[in-house]
Amino acid sequence: MSHALDKDTVKRILHLHQVQGLKAGAIAERFGFSSARVHNVIRRQAASSKRQASSATKKTQLKNRMNLERC
Repeated sequence: MSHALDKDTVKRILHLHQVQGLKAGAIAERFGFSSARVHNVIRRQAASSKRQASSATKKTQLKNRMNLERC
């Protein structure tokens, strides 16, 4: 038995949470998962988004610094 969630299920869970505003418990009930599992999917996505934003900010700052050094 596979314990990993497929990408489509993760996308559906995130959509229900972000767009429709459902809480983890309600989403878990719909999918038949535990609310902790759904909460972890949502939490991991938020952490991933935060890392990506931080990385983009660092790249922009480095690019700006390099442009200033050229002048």
